[in-house]
Amino acid sequence: MKPALIAIAVLVVVVLAGLVVRRRRPENRMEGVDSFRRHMDALSSDSRRDVIDRVRDAQRDPEEQ
Repeated sequence: MKPALIAIAVLVVVVLAGLVVRRRRPENRMEGVDSFRRHMDALSSDSRRDVIDRVRDAQRDPEEQ
């Protein structure tokens, strides 16, 4: 078999595998964010501020290290 045909066959297999993997992924990649927003909406505004402050503090810690 010619090397060009082998390369084309490998490329086709890789593209097909990529399509299969992509189709198996869940459509809603923001599921965790949506869940967090639902929980935040259920909190009072004072509690919400506390949570937001904790999240901001947690995001700053890795940057300082």
